[in-house]
Amino acid sequence: MIEEQTLNTPITEAPGRPGVQAHWSSGAKSGIGKALHAPSRVTFTISHGIVNEVYFPREDIVCINEAGFIVTDGKEFFSEERKDTFHDIRMYADGIPAYRLSNRCKQNKYLLEKEIVADPIRDSLLQLISFKSLEGTIDNYHLFVFISPHIKNSGNDNSGWTGKYKGVPMLFAEKENVVLAVACSTPWKKKSVGFKGFSDGFSELTENNS
Repeated sequence: MIEEQTLNTPITEAPGRPGVQAHWSSGAKSGIGKALHAPSRVTFTISHGIVNEVYFPREDIVCINEAGFIVTDGKEFFSEERKDTFHDIRMYADGIPAYRLSNRCKQNKYLLEKEIVADPIRDSLLQLISFKSLEGTIDNYHLFVFISPHIKNSGNDNSGWTGKYKGVPMLFAEKENVVLAVACSTPWKKKSVGFKGFSDGFSELTENNS
């Protein structure tokens, strides 16, 4: 694991190698999605209100373990989307393997709504995300996305880094010539990668709430 540094400074490795042993996500799936077009080789599953596995290039090869959100107020409030919300999961329509998700905070502080679909002509998974404040203003909350790579059916020995592709800031992970890239249409305020259980963003948030 490496973290991107400012220009003209060396790339450094995140602390905590090799991290804790990786594990599989929940097998309690709520839905499965795939583009109805041959050029797309991406399949995904839904569980606990989040994307909990993404498969590529075949349905028996996992590349992402989980992709979800954490919401904090930077002080005391900490909410993990998959555990701390009530989930409403619906398909677009019968026979269309794409989903609309609505995750309402159990403390009634926010609402996360998603539309999730596999790109029909590219090896990409697309999520349209809407965050709504139900208590206070939207400025009261910090929204963090967490991605757990599990490339080629293993969460161990994945290499991760932050960088840019064609000028677009992204998060990357790679193993055995398979590369995962995560981009956001809203500019990232902060990005990080790290070893699971030690220096990954999820661990830092649970410790610091910011």
